[in-house]
Amino acid sequence: MNVATIGITGGEPFCRPDLEEIVGAIGDRAASILFTTGLGAMPERIGILKRNGLFAIAVSFDFADAEEHNRFRGNPTAYDSAVRAMQWAAAAGIHVIAMCVVGKRNLSEAYLFDLARKAQQFGAREIRLLEPVRSGRYLDANDDTFYTAADRARLIAIHHKGNRTAGLPKFT
Repeated sequence: MNVATIGITGGEPFCRPDLEEIVGAIGDRAASILFTTGLGAMPERIGILKRNGLFAIAVSFDFADAEEHNRFRGNPTAYDSAVRAMQWAAAAGIHVIAMCVVGKRNLSEAYLFDLARKAQQFGAREIRLLEPVRSGRYLDANDDTFYTAADRARLIAIHHKGNRTAGLPKFT
């Protein structure tokens, strides 16, 4: 079909016993990106994914603080799983992306630059900033959860400044 990128998402892709086979079927015909929380990742599987052609792994990394990340994710091991997945993927030579849904209370340059530096310590070369959208945990959220035009402009300004700041991962 001549597509440039194929994203593999879930639920949690690492729950699939055939994940390596799926990535292998893509091969080098397109850049494959695995979107994950890191739960279920193991170094052996990540190595096989790399050998089968996985280009990038995008790991949910919403908070630099382990307790806050675990509380947000509703899992007491979520932070450790995300960190290990990033570290193992970086060690395997896979491009690591830390993904963060940026709530309004975390919409600040200081917070997001700190988050980027922390993710970089674990191997992230890119930090993907996402605004909340009405789905999943935000399906029934009140309108105060979602960005105004001014909030969106602030996120874009932080994104641009991040990319002009030496020593940080690429902001996307």
